[in-house]
Amino acid sequence: NRATLHTGLYPNMHGVRSNGINLREDLPNIAQILMKRGWRTAVMGKTHFQFMSPPYRRKTKSAECWGDWLAEEAGNNPVKGNFPLPYYGFQEVEFATGNGTICVGHYLDWLEKKSPKHAEFVKKKWRRIDNYFSLWCDKGFPEELYSTTYIKERTIAFLERHARGDYGDNPFYLHCSFLDPHYPLCPPGKYYDMYKPEEIELPPNFKDAKNLYSHKFLGPLLKNPPFFRAFLRETNEEETRKFIALTYGSVALIDYSIGEILSTLKKLGYA
Repeated sequence: NRATLHTGLYPNMHGVRSNGINLREDLPNIAQILMKRGWRTAVMGKTHFQFMSPPYRRKTKSAECWGDWLAEEAGNNPVKGNFPLPYYGFQEVEFATGNGTICVGHYLDWLEKKSPKHAEFVKKKWRRIDNYFSLWCDKGFPEELYSTTYIKERTIAFLERHARGDYGDNPFYLHCSFLDPHYPLCPPGKYYDMYKPEEIELPPNFKDAKNLYSHKFLGPLLKNPPFFRAFLRETNEEETRKFIALTYGSVALIDYSIGEILSTLKKLGYA
């Protein structure tokens, strides 16, 4: 839970018991504390400090609501170009939220500049909630345009700015937060087929699902799966092998991206 990592508090103290609950802005957190002590603070990628889905009957607002980020006219978008800074102590935010190829935030602006065609593809997926409750998306999204690449590039760009002296002699706290691995899985480029489903070994307890039906919390959910039967339902070997293979592909790209970031730290003299 990002709220727990950020504040050092358990959910019963910070109040974020599940998705859809805003983290209280009056709670001290690590970025806020370091910012007040002169550190340059930045977050690249997912924050998950506020709710993402449209507000419906909520009384609170969110800078992370995907509906606002998709507003076509700037006058209808309360966050685009007007993101609240500092945001939970972060002076710089290059934000992305969503999963697979269904993402919004500053990432979508970056994608628009890189490839308007792919940006429109992502927007259409959002408008239809296409694949949002699926286990995976179809392959074909380019690696250089994927959210993991965006977060890696923006993280490296911050490090290079700091090394150049753009922030003076101030130390920095940089939070790099990838969206993957998360359904709907859609590792880009070569990573989609990097692992073969038929070579995936299933866990020994794979066929022991019947015991879960008596579980106090999981049992009722298995009997009545939420979100269009997308979550906590029974599966089969073929589906599970493919899901695991695509998860491995997503993690492999993250591993590569972290390697690039570590190489940059070394090149710039930070490691």
